[in-house]
Amino acid sequence: MLAMTTPPANVTGHAHDVYKTMLQGGTSMSMNSTTNILAYLFGLCATGLLCLFLTLGAIRKGKLDGIRPWLIIASITYLIVYSLTYYSDISYVETGHDRFFGGWPMPTAWMIYVMWSTPVLFVLIYIFKFRDWILTVEDESRFEELVKARRAAES
Repeated sequence: MLAMTTPPANVTGHAHDVYKTMLQGGTSMSMNSTTNILAYLFGLCATGLLCLFLTLGAIRKGKLDGIRPWLIIASITYLIVYSLTYYSDISYVETGHDRFFGGWPMPTAWMIYVMWSTPVLFVLIYIFKFRDWILTVEDESRFEELVKARRAAES
């Protein structure tokens, strides 16, 4: 869809008035509402797809017992953080480049400090729900029985 939209004038630059060897940018693609909407939806879909794949991977014996609410909370949090990061970038472009946090421009700070660390929620779910999600006590016992039976058959 982005390939079919008309880009703003001089988006690739035009000759500078004073320095002819330098290009001067025109209207930013970030100021285009169609571009903003499509880019936001693309990122939202990519982030949502990651959350969906994590959820599909958690299905065990056709069910999501015990882990469903945690995955939903982590997924919604991740989508909200993505939305706030994107909004931060859009507002930074629109209002000027004068807001900083921790030595970084606000959108970069959101990306480094919040967006990057949000998937840790999924890691925490993995750690604390390991016995429910990955290897239950029953599965481990059955595995140990299989190993013993195999060793006995080999000797």
